[in-house]
Amino acid sequence: MTALFEVIGNNHTVAREQVRQSLGHRRTSLDLAVILSFAVLYGFAASGLAGQIWRRFPPAEEWIAGAVATLLTSAVISMAGVLLGELWATSVENLRIGSGHLSYRVNRIPWVQHRLGLFVGGVVLFCIIAGLRYRAGVRAADSNPGI
Repeated sequence: MTALFEVIGNNHTVAREQVRQSLGHRRTSLDLAVILSFAVLYGFAASGLAGQIWRRFPPAEEWIAGAVATLLTSAVISMAGVLLGELWATSVENLRIGSGHLSYRVNRIPWVQHRLGLFVGGVVLFCIIAGLRYRAGVRAADSNPGI
């Protein structure tokens, strides 16, 4: 690694120590863009699924079954979201590097380092969206009591 860092340093006219220190630094703007763009896609998917749950279990009639379905679905969808998000993040990193081989670099991607936090965040986001869809269903039922 020392020889590699020296060659890289010579090619870029920086000290070998600077090359070694740069290993721990990433451009947070790209990581933030990857996470936020996936969160938007996840939000749309969660909204569609939550809408299906509340159509199947109308809030005025079967809200307990709808709540249980929401919790179970949130866990499954969040797990799938973590896996798909990791694919999304590694694909972007492959495009950024341009080699198709990430090797040890994959361990530096924030998505890979925070799987549990992303899973919990996905469950929470799904439940918030489902709660908003629930409220919309209750309001619609209140405004159209004869239907």
